[in-house]
Amino acid sequence: MTLREVLRLPAKQTGLPVIAVPLTGAVDAFYQQLKLQNPLPDVVEWRVDYWAQTPLAGLPDVLAEVVQNTAGLPLILTYRSTEQGGQGALAPDTYVELVTTLLQTGYSFAALDVEWTLPPAVRHQLIELAHQAHTPFIMSYHDFQQTPPQAELLTQLQLMAASDADVVKLAVMPQTQADVDQLLIVTKTASATLLKPLITMSMGALGQITRINGWQVGSELTFAVMAGTQLSAPGQLTIQDLLAAWAQK
Repeated sequence: MTLREVLRLPAKQTGLPVIAVPLTGAVDAFYQQLKLQNPLPDVVEWRVDYWAQTPLAGLPDVLAEVVQNTAGLPLILTYRSTEQGGQGALAPDTYVELVTTLLQTGYSFAALDVEWTLPPAVRHQLIELAHQAHTPFIMSYHDFQQTPPQAELLTQLQLMAASDADVVKLAVMPQTQADVDQLLIVTKTASATLLKPLITMSMGALGQITRINGWQVGSELTFAVMAGTQLSAPGQLTIQDLLAAWAQK
């Protein structure tokens, strides 16, 4: 299956990747930005770690506000821990409770992001919750310090794919152009062998080319931001810059 099929997104004939935009700030401001976009992104990643201080009982109301202010776009539910570059510092059991609360609202999320670095028991709980809610899950891993060797990157992807992940996501930080090239080589190899939709990126300014050209070697989604909104990871482009780069191909 392609990523579009897994996330239940409308098919596109262009072959270009899914565009996801992160929601990390005020919901009403995000909505105002959405109204200015043409075309819209394909999916919104709701970074619920930015709302982790909200009492659990209040999260369904926040979700309702998010749904109301995202123009009907599908939502990826992501709680990103501080270890993996986010704002989340909840204890694992509270993290599971947070996800349970949101999945039990009955809202049909496009996917749930599950961090590979979680304790295996917690990871399995979240995967089971996703299955019970008929929600695809993305197994993700981020390395904000380096780009490991090719063999290590490929092994990481293979391990995540073997976890029954619906989608596998890998983001690494390059120190040299060779690191960026290495990520693209690994992506091409993995996309041909893993038989799972793949999302990869090399972060920072040095790795921006992977956000533009990664789809040509098998990465099926790229993250972008709307003009005037906050980056959720280093090196993200605006939707306008991304579309302009594709138009030049």
